[in-house]
Amino acid sequence: MKIVPFLILPAFSKKQLPPKMIGAYVNGCDDVTNEYEDIINSIDDGLNTIFWFSCQLMCKDDRPTVQIENIQVGEFSVLENPSCIRRVQQNTPDDFVHMLTIGSWGSSLPICSTPEKWNSTFVEWLLQFEEENGLRFDGIDWDPEGVDEPNEFNQNVMTQQALDNILQISRGVHDLDRLVSLVPAESYFDARSSEFSYQLDVKPADDWQSWFTHTGRNTYTWLYQMEPEIFDMVIIQLYEGWARANYHVVLKEEVTAIEYMRETLQIFNDGHYIDFSVDSATGNMTNTGLRNTSITVPAEKIYFGLANGWAARPTREELEKSLQTDISVDWERANFGKQILISPEKELKDIYKNELQPAGFVYWVRVEEHKTTKYLQEDYEICMACELKSITPSSSNAVKIMITVLLASILT
Repeated sequence: MKIVPFLILPAFSKKQLPPKMIGAYVNGCDDVTNEYEDIINSIDDGLNTIFWFSCQLMCKDDRPTVQIENIQVGEFSVLENPSCIRRVQQNTPDDFVHMLTIGSWGSSLPICSTPEKWNSTFVEWLLQFEEENGLRFDGIDWDPEGVDEPNEFNQNVMTQQALDNILQISRGVHDLDRLVSLVPAESYFDARSSEFSYQLDVKPADDWQSWFTHTGRNTYTWLYQMEPEIFDMVIIQLYEGWARANYHVVLKEEVTAIEYMRETLQIFNDGHYIDFSVDSATGNMTNTGLRNTSITVPAEKIYFGLANGWAARPTREELEKSLQTDISVDWERANFGKQILISPEKELKDIYKNELQPAGFVYWVRVEEHKTTKYLQEDYEICMACELKSITPSSSNAVKIMITVLLASILT
């Protein structure tokens, strides 16, 4: 009988997050092209956390399953090429953080089965996927969102059942001494709204773009409020389409980007009341088990998501022109400025000089950021407290590689 080679790894303790995170989502890693080298170059520039994108939680015949192939949004999942991920992991220092993202825009939602079944299904899949491919993820990152067109897997409703399932999986991963992060669109974790809704298809809370029905109302805050101790990171996507940040910073010019971020940190640090008892979009009573509740998130858990590699930053006049454009006539013009661009060099140079500081920044997506803005170098000049680490394999990683090769030669 042939024995399948496997990777023996020592017991792991929970990974420590970097003092100031410079993270990025990676949705491509190919041994054939230059993607692997590009990722290593990003690490050389200062990247200290990767969010590997992504897997999905699927309901098939009302049974929970984890899927990486042919994800609903029609994009390639980097998990389909585990050998490239393994090469990256073998060539990063021990303190580098590797997160596994679950979900995406347009992904399926875990709307079936029970929390206990989902937890056992996911944990079993995770450990098996790691063992079979010689991988190790330091934690999971939650990114299930709405969808353009509702389908059997996603009806633009984050049901209470789905939230319960996500929370239970988070508990299970936390019990493995792994990290757990949330990466909500700003409207899903909104410091300036007291509303809550299961719906992911409501119009923006601010008085603009009422035709755009793809925002939420503090949906993710329930997860954090239920068990804040199991969530290590809250990454607020300021690049959400027609987000509050865009409205107040660019259109209204009420505050600068850095002032807006500091206000967000202060509001959550002091405690922000949300009425969880009523779904603000439907008017129905919820099953959250919470009423008007104050949610407190310390600044050291808050990160901001940016999209500087592909987002636009129009002037106020240009943005106003976009708002006046009929989307049915000129879709591109009507959406110009939809996602905010916040320049590290011009707008965030003093972000770490305030008493309340974000724990770092996370970018969607690495390949776009690295090609167009060299954001990592800029951010590391800003983040003076950070020290670049060597990207050569550590001695312990080298030992793991040697053990793997040796076992493969002995057991095959």
